[in-house]
Amino acid sequence: MAQVLIEKTNTPGEGSVYRKILVAVDGSENSRKAAKTAIWLSRVTGAKLIVLAVVQVPILLDQGIPGGSSYGIGEYLAQTKKYLEKVVADVSEDAANQGVDAERVVIEGTASVVQAIVDYAAENRVDLIVVGTRGLGGFKKLVLGSVSSGLVAHAPCAVLVVR
Repeated sequence: MAQVLIEKTNTPGEGSVYRKILVAVDGSENSRKAAKTAIWLSRVTGAKLIVLAVVQVPILLDQGIPGGSSYGIGEYLAQTKKYLEKVVADVSEDAANQGVDAERVVIEGTASVVQAIVDYAAENRVDLIVVGTRGLGGFKKLVLGSVSSGLVAHAPCAVLVVR
């Protein structure tokens, strides 16, 4: 078995390939595994950790269909945001318990989770995105989920997909 040696640095990013690591979470089992990996990588490399979740706008609202808001979408968005804020807080707390400070980010008002993560990573010069193979979405691809495969295809940086 191959052994991985990573020297811990005292200064975030000093001597490390990674200065900023973003983990995309949604509360699924796979995103919890991705978070554990991202926390570990941040701890051993000294990289800044960003815990990010995206509140996706349902297609009805995104297309501006009249009456879309009458279907309780506002309540759905509020509850989803509340849930994802808790997920992000829980991951941040896990990171803090391991000596890693984490920035908390919840992005709202987008129809594309992939685009929101890609844009955030580009704007904030993220060096690595860590994501689980599949999230909470109902549609599953054979090997990767739609978000993880979209990130692999479009991210401006390296992507680590955790199984």
